Amino acid sequence: MSKTFWIANRTWIIITLVQAILVCVHLPCSRGSERTTVPFTHKLFKEPSICAIVSFAPFDIRKPRQSYKTLLLYWPHDWDIQFHLDKREQNFEECLSKSAFPPKITIEENFPKRQKEKSITHFGRNHWKFYQEKYSKCDILAFIDDDACLLTKLSNRDILTKGGKLTTRSIVPSPIDENFIKHLLKWEFVGKFMTDFPVFIWKDMIPDVREAIVRSTPDEYNTFLLAFEWLLNQSNDTQKFSEFSILLNFAYSSDKWKHRYNWQVFNTKKGLDNQFILGMSTHQHSSGTCWDSYIDIPEKLFVYPNNLQYKYEGKKKQFVRRSWSSKTLYDLSKKDQLPPFEQRKIRKVVSFNTTSRFDINREVMSQWNKCFTKRT
Repeated sequence: MSKTFWIANRTWIIITLVQAILVCVHLPCSRGSERTTVPFTHKLFKEPSICAIVSFAPFDIRKPRQSYKTLLLYWPHDWDIQFHLDKREQNFEECLSKSAFPPKITIEENFPKRQKEKSITHFGRNHWKFYQEKYSKCDILAFIDDDACLLTKLSNRDILTKGGKLTTRSIVPSPIDENFIKHLLKWEFVGKFMTDFPVFIWKDMIPDVREAIVRSTPDEYNTFLLAFEWLLNQSNDTQKFSEFSILLNFAYSSDKWKHRYNWQVFNTKKGLDNQFILGMSTHQHSSGTCWDSYIDIPEKLFVYPNNLQYKYEGKKKQFVRRSWSSKTLYDLSKKDQLPPFEQRKIRKVVSFNTTSRFDINREVMSQWNKCFTKRT
């Protein structure tokens, strides 16, 4: 190679050599090479699958509430919906199967103490959540009460950070939950989690929670069912602790799971000196009334915990303050109440009815309304 050729082409030669080296790093450089790594083109992590989990009381005890309506309106169509029943409701299942979008239905028959006469025991309302890894293939379980109405269409960015941490929302202080977590289970306490729905849980964490509960209770309660019933017996009718607080305070106390969550905690003592947290639903409690078409929702309800302090009145078709609601609310009409970066995060619902499959959604809503009305 002449000196003149090298000078004239050295840049091209150097670039070619560098490219060849990079190819050898990522691909086999010879037939006998053991290196099989391909060029880095995949995502940093695979997006996890997500399931909504809604449980209904036995239909001969209580008619189902209406969370399914806003699930159809706002729940992403590539996220699953799973209904959890205590016993087989043949007509109900057959009716839902006729819709264009049938949910997955899981049956938990003959489980101990799930149903007592014409009421549902506290044990029955809570224990089934601690076995959900047996019923779902999704990575993330989104628990939704059957009387909680979603306010907004959710996306991965609402519940997962860029690093793949699962966002969870809670309130402090909560003396009842704190007493159970710190003094009975001897775990760290971060907050109360049975507040806004959905409540998001990593599915693979659930077996670890069961094992930790057994370890934290007296030795004679050596199975999860015995240990969990012992925990319930430490409470009374006016001081019930939240099963979601058990699940997520365990996560906060666990070296294995703490870093897998993005902890968003609203401290009521700090008032408005809190980070912005997205409100996702309104809990209807006794009425369970949700809407089945797109409506205008006040901006203030998209701010947690504002949304906890409002309910939807179906007859008036409007949101009203609850009588017990706190005065600690974000007032979006007063811009000084929100830091500037938070104002940009308040979302609207003006374009949510442009989702794909909207036409089919109306057919599904009609069929589901029929199924829930004629459920037996």
